Amino acid sequence: MIRLHEAKMLQTLHRSLTKSIPEAMNVYGSIFLINRGNPFNVEMLVDSWSDYHTVITRPQKQRSSNVFLCSANDNFRPSLLDVSHAELGNSMWKYGQNERSLRFIRRCLQNFPGYCLLGPEGSPISWIIMEQTSEWRMAYTLPEYRVKGLSKQVISAFMQYLQNAMPVYAHVEETNENSHRLMKSCGLHAVDCGWHEWKCMPAKIL
Repeated sequence: MIRLHEAKMLQTLHRSLTKSIPEAMNVYGSIFLINRGNPFNVEMLVDSWSDYHTVITRPQKQRSSNVFLCSANDNFRPSLLDVSHAELGNSMWKYGQNERSLRFIRRCLQNFPGYCLLGPEGSPISWIIMEQTSEWRMAYTLPEYRVKGLSKQVISAFMQYLQNAMPVYAHVEETNENSHRLMKSCGLHAVDCGWHEWKCMPAKIL
């Protein structure tokens, strides 16, 4: 594999991937963040250059970066998420609720925009988090605050913040009909595509 270490090579790859959206959104989003400080310190590899067929993104070492700002108008107080909210997000994430996922969410909140609405007691009641490929994940609204349109307020504000920066996309579980309806009501469209993701576990902790 060939590592794309030059900015010009990454820019060329980024431009070429626009022809393959939405199938290439994960890689496209990763390059977007690499060009903006590379907070997860990932690298891009291709099977050949410049006529490539396969692109792989992989992490290197941990690194921290900047904080983004966003805002919204709603009946509840808008706020950025921060690292102190990681445990709440992890406890409500269907695919989390363990120490590894907690560390991952903390890194996301240290480096990417996380947006929420604060309830009467000053804690998040509805939120959404961006992960390392610029994909929206871990969105959640507390049960007692559902069917009030709060999730749509959060998503709409996030979309407005990012609309001039990059394409907006999110992961929604295939069987989650409520979330599909929510995304469609915000102007997003379901696309029949997919990508491969490998999860590596160090042998010493197996």
